[in-house]
Amino acid sequence: MATLRTPSLPFRLIALSACIVASPACRRAEPPKTQAAFAPVPEAQPRAAVASPGKTEAKASKPPTPLQRCFPEDTALSPPRSLQALLNRAADRIEQASQEQRICQDSDAKNSPMRLLSEALACAEESLRQHELSVEAHHNRALALLGLGQKDEAKLAFTHALALAPDDPETLAGAAELYIHHLPATIENTQIGLAYVRHGKEVLRREKREDGPRRALRATPEIAASRQGPRGPSAAGRPERPLRPIAGSAQRSLLSRLLLMEGQALIDLGRAGQALAPLDEAIALSDNDQARYERGLVLFDLCRLKEAQRAFAELVRRTPDDAWAHHQLGLVLEMLGESAAAEKELASARKLAPQDFPDPLPISVSDFRTIVDEEVAALPQQSRSDLRLLRLELADLPDIADLTADLPILSPTIVGLFRGLPLGMPDSEPRSMVLYRKNLLRIVATREEFRAQVRTTLLHELGHLRGEDDDELRARGLE
Repeated sequence: MATLRTPSLPFRLIALSACIVASPACRRAEPPKTQAAFAPVPEAQPRAAVASPGKTEAKASKPPTPLQRCFPEDTALSPPRSLQALLNRAADRIEQASQEQRICQDSDAKNSPMRLLSEALACAEESLRQHELSVEAHHNRALALLGLGQKDEAKLAFTHALALAPDDPETLAGAAELYIHHLPATIENTQIGLAYVRHGKEVLRREKREDGPRRALRATPEIAASRQGPRGPSAAGRPERPLRPIAGSAQRSLLSRLLLMEGQALIDLGRAGQALAPLDEAIALSDNDQARYERGLVLFDLCRLKEAQRAFAELVRRTPDDAWAHHQLGLVLEMLGESAAAEKELASARKLAPQDFPDPLPISVSDFRTIVDEEVAALPQQSRSDLRLLRLELADLPDIADLTADLPILSPTIVGLFRGLPLGMPDSEPRSMVLYRKNLLRIVATREEFRAQVRTTLLHELGHLRGEDDDELRARGLE
């Protein structure tokens, strides 16, 4: 049995220390990926420009970008600020940007998130001009870059920080969120993020076993208060960061955050069964509603529908304005056959977040059959010949017996299913293919997209008939 899965739509509440993102009620376009308004640290040995023979320079060189100081009142002649003052201001600006984002501050306002993050970036850069080995400055720079949408630069900044301090749990958590939530959703990126998560968990648990050793204070909003001034340089000439014991509550919060990301990564890797344990632990540590949501998703994907219903009903009670919780509860009720209750929850989701949950396309059962017949007729001759070797069925939603007939259990969100064994193998039952109308409608916005997805699903399931696996079909663009 093989299937084509619906692309997942996880509701990710990204932690503040990794990124500043727009809420559903205040959606903004991603900022352009331009260079920040500060001059890079000059190379030790500047290189001279080399002109090509016989060619003249097309345009005059631009004047250097004015250096942006962390404190706007400072000039080029101002005495340098202390490292701790620069680190503190960077962390404060990141925290303030998050607060302004929550109230949907205008992007042109004085305290807009983008302006605040640009100021945080300037402070981090100035910190690095003073102490290029400051892990905290590299960490702050990574957070600001990520909030500004400069993901590649953020990745380098996190890499630099971890090269200097590979056991820093906050930096490990920030890098994990970058790879799991913000970089392209590939298996490799998710696996890298998961490795960072698990290393961070081990560091925190090792520290707990060692009875709370003194460790570096990270300049993130969660523990931005009570900072100490920097100490003198180490024997190696590297400025040491301020140290203090990490508070038990902050440690629990960070561990819960790592456990949540572990569960999310395992879900994204198709290992939903393994995600329950870290999500349960995250809930026990911090009663996290996002972990409750992810746990509900796991139960739904494992077809434990009654448990999933209880999980999402409780989440709707706790967060009645959460459109995603209403939507997911609606999907569960739909699979349980409670159509009226399901439509009520789905309608609530559409009302709360119309941009995320628009009204479904008006494609009836008869329209669906017509579209499928037309797409079948337009397939290549070989594909049409293959279709004659199986029975083509249409349905609104998957049958729970199909989803649980084999391991791994299939998610109720699948858009297509091939039953039976590939060609060339003995089969004790007739081969068949099913396409699911409601699930297909949930992943498209136009009739043209619906037709294209029907065609892709037909070709995907025919690929399984010929013995291709999901990786091979994905490589052919049939995911």
